[in-house]
Amino acid sequence: MLNDDFSEIARYLNQFHRDSLLLVASALLGHATPTDTSIDKVSRTSCLIQVVAGDDQFSHEVALDITRDAGEASVSDAVRRAIFDLVRNARRLDRSGRPPTQLERIVAATESETWFDAEVRSARQLSSSIRELTFGSLAGFASLGGDEHIRIGLATDDQSRAGRAFFTVRRARPAAGEIDVWFARHPSGAVSQWAASAQPGTTARVSSPRRVFQPPPDITHLVLIGDAPGLAALARLAEEWSPEIKVTAIVAVDCTTARVAFAATPEVDVILTECGALGTVAVRWFYRAPRPPAGTYVFGAGEHHEMALLKRHLRGVGGIGRDQLAISEYWRRQS
Repeated sequence: MLNDDFSEIARYLNQFHRDSLLLVASALLGHATPTDTSIDKVSRTSCLIQVVAGDDQFSHEVALDITRDAGEASVSDAVRRAIFDLVRNARRLDRSGRPPTQLERIVAATESETWFDAEVRSARQLSSSIRELTFGSLAGFASLGGDEHIRIGLATDDQSRAGRAFFTVRRARPAAGEIDVWFARHPSGAVSQWAASAQPGTTARVSSPRRVFQPPPDITHLVLIGDAPGLAALARLAEEWSPEIKVTAIVAVDCTTARVAFAATPEVDVILTECGALGTVAVRWFYRAPRPPAGTYVFGAGEHHEMALLKRHLRGVGGIGRDQLAISEYWRRQS
């Protein structure tokens, strides 16, 4: 029976990284140009790739090089790395000059990360759904500002990546070697569960930051859309942006949490909704509002399906151009 984690790997690659799969398919065919491809099955030792080239369809079972068995908790991570290796090998065989795929860019950014041994210096429960941890001992942490996000890793006996996850930096104090990170109450995820009870003196590993928010300089209206896991990014962007810029925040959090998030920016127009309805409410807001002017920039950070709904609307009937939009799918609701 196919492991659920492996099924999720296949779904993720098929949905978000078709360009990487086409690169692999091209290397598998050699003599033909693929027009479509998908992963049908993934196991501990192989993956089954379906490739379409013109009127022909091929099925390839490709062996995965799993070099070590680190236990059930990290096997899925080893499978992911083996699939990344397939993409690397396909790139070495590629002679088309096609640009790097999104997955290649993600892997390159991950491999260039710097890791810090950090210590929890304080812990505060800001609301029923948000807990703030302050991490110290981060000398040399180069803050990027905005929606910068880091990976937090828990120590494991085998040093696997199973206990790692992305989180957004709420505040950074590079001179003091400190960052504040908000953790949303979450029923799953090893790092989220750890953060729910972590106390001063606890240690973890923290990566160097990345960011998505790269707006043009002529913004007149910043629209922030997100739920509790994305709230730190939204609150920080609202604080850091110019006070002359109009800011609207559409958030799926409770009133207390919203007040905590935007206490320093009371001029922000905050629209509250419930988790599970964020994408729909945001879409309706855009329908009611006048057609977004050229100076509008939208940043969304939230659950995968809601952000996908939002992106489809904004890029379609919403009239938002590619350079006016940055969407991050922070997490995925389990069906």
